[in-house]
Amino acid sequence: MRKMWALTRVLLKSGAAQGYGMTVGASTKKKNPVMTAVLYIVILVCLIPYFTMAFTSGLNITKALHPLGQDQVVLEFIFLAGSLMTLVFGISFILSIFYLSTDIQTLLPLPLRSEEIVLGKLIVTWLYEVFTSGLLLLPILIGHGIGARWSVLQWLLGALTFFFLPLMPLAVAGIFSMFVMFLLRGRASRGMVMGISTIFLLAVVMLFSSAGGYMGSMSEMTGDNAIAEMLQNLAGSVIGKYGKLIPLLGPMTKAVSQPSILWLLVVIAGNLVCVGVFCLAARVLYLPGVLSMKESGGRSRAMTAAQQEKMLRRSSPFGACLAKEWRTLMRSPVFFMNTAMIGLIWPVFFLLPLIFSALTGDGESLFSLLGRAMYFLSEPEAAPIVVLIIFGVTVFGAGLCMVAGTAMSREGRSYTFMKCIPVSYRTQLSAKLAVGVGISAFSTAGYGLIAMIYLVIRGLSPAAIPIALLLSLAMNVLVGCVNLFLDLAFPKLNWENEMVAVKQHFIPIIGMLISFVVGGLLCAAYGILVIGVGMNYIVVGLVLGLVLAALAAGAYFLVMAFGQKRLSQLED
Repeated sequence: MRKMWALTRVLLKSGAAQGYGMTVGASTKKKNPVMTAVLYIVILVCLIPYFTMAFTSGLNITKALHPLGQDQVVLEFIFLAGSLMTLVFGISFILSIFYLSTDIQTLLPLPLRSEEIVLGKLIVTWLYEVFTSGLLLLPILIGHGIGARWSVLQWLLGALTFFFLPLMPLAVAGIFSMFVMFLLRGRASRGMVMGISTIFLLAVVMLFSSAGGYMGSMSEMTGDNAIAEMLQNLAGSVIGKYGKLIPLLGPMTKAVSQPSILWLLVVIAGNLVCVGVFCLAARVLYLPGVLSMKESGGRSRAMTAAQQEKMLRRSSPFGACLAKEWRTLMRSPVFFMNTAMIGLIWPVFFLLPLIFSALTGDGESLFSLLGRAMYFLSEPEAAPIVVLIIFGVTVFGAGLCMVAGTAMSREGRSYTFMKCIPVSYRTQLSAKLAVGVGISAFSTAGYGLIAMIYLVIRGLSPAAIPIALLLSLAMNVLVGCVNLFLDLAFPKLNWENEMVAVKQHFIPIIGMLISFVVGGLLCAAYGILVIGVGMNYIVVGLVLGLVLAALAAGAYFLVMAFGQKRLSQLED
C-alpha cells in the first residue's frame, strides 16, 4: 500500500504541475501566476450563468415538491445523474488512462504490482471526477439543500456522500474495461480500443438523448396533481429503471434525507467492497491485457501491384498533414468526444426525442409545433429571421467547437515531430486550422444549408442562402483563427494521457467567450438594423459578411506569422 500511495502522490503532482496551459515548452516547469489568475477569473465568469441556473432550478423544484413530501426525489435524481455520468464516461477515461497513456511503459517495469498501478490511477481519476461532478451537480445539490432546509448534519453528510459518489461507478467501469481488454488480449491495438470506446459512447449518449424526449413530454405538466403524477412516472420510468444499476442509490439518499450516519457507513462500505473487487480483478486481468496491446492492428498480407503503386504515389504535404490531423482527432475517443462530437452530431439530439415521442404516442404536440415553425420560416418575409438564426447557431456552434483550440496541445511531447519533418510550419498550421474550421463549418453552415434548401423549396427567398453562408463561413474562420492563436500562445504540451490535454486545458474557454461576445454583438447589430430600423437584410448581411471576411483574412495571416515564430521558439 505504501508504494500505491507514493504512486498516487506522483500522479497527482505530475498532473497538477502541468498547470492550465501556461507551459511554454515540453520542458518548461514555471507557470505565469498572473495569467493563471486571469484564467481562473475568466472560467468563473463563464460558469456563473450555469451555476445560477442550476442553483435556482434545485431551489425552486425542491420548494414545489416539499409540500408533497417528495423532495427526496430531487436528491435521488442528482445522485443517479452523477453515478450514470461517471459510469458512462468512465469507461472511456479508464481505457485511455489504464491502457493508452504514455506513462504505462514507464510504470510497468517498476517494482509495482498491477493492482497498485491501477488503484493509484483510479484514485487520481476519482478525484478528477469529483471535481467535474461538483461543477455540474453541486449547485443543484446546494439549491436543494437550502430549499429543503437541511440541518448542519445533513450538509456534512451530503458533502461526504457526494465525495464518494463517483467511486463505485469508476470501479465498475474499470472492471468492465479490464475484462474486455483481457478478452481481446493479443488482438487489441490502440486503434481498436479507441474505436470501441468511441462507438460505445456514441450509442449510450444517443440512448439517453432519446430518453430525454419522454422527460420533455412530462415537463409540460403543471399543477400539484400533475407534479405528483410526474413524480410517479419519474420514479417508475427513470429512477426505477436506471436506479437498479446503482445499488448504493437508496443508501446515499437515505444517508442525507433522514439523516443517518449508519447509512453513510453503508455507502462507504459498499464503495470499499467495489474497490476491493476492482483490485482483485486487476491482479488477474490487467497485466495480460496491457502487455498484449499493439501499437497498430491488422494482419500482414501480400500487396498487389495496384496497392504498391498507391502506396508509392506522391501526395501534397498539405494533404498529408490534413490526413494526419484528421486521424489523430478521430482515433482518440477523448479528443473526439470533447472537441468534435457535439459539432458533428448535434442534430441527432433534436431528432431522437421527436422519434422517441412519436413511437410512444406523445409526439403530436412536438411535431405540430415543429410544423408551425417550419411554415412560418418558409414565408418570404421570414428571410431576415432565417439569416439571423443561422448566424446565431454559427456563433454558438463555432464557440463550442474545441478542435482548433486544442490543435497544438493535442501534439503533446510529440510536437518535436513538427520541427523535424520537411514540411513548413505554415503548411502544418494551415492543416490544423483547416480541420478545426471544417468541422465547425460542417456543424453550422452545412446543416444550415440543408435547412435553407428545404425552406427555399417551401417558399423562402433564395437570396437568404448566400448571405447566411457568407456570414457563417466567415465567422467560423475567424473563431478558428482566434482559438488556434490562443492555443499556440499557451499550449499544453506536457501531459501523459489525452484526457489531461483537453479536460484540464482551459484556454479554449477564452476563445469561446470571445466568440460569444463578438458574435452576440454582431447578431444584435444585425437584428437592430434589419428588424428594428427596417434596413434591407441583403445589404446589411453583405456588408457584415464582408467585414467578417476581412477580419478572418487578417486573423489568418496573423496566426500564421505568429505560429511560425512560436514553433521555432519551442524547445527541442
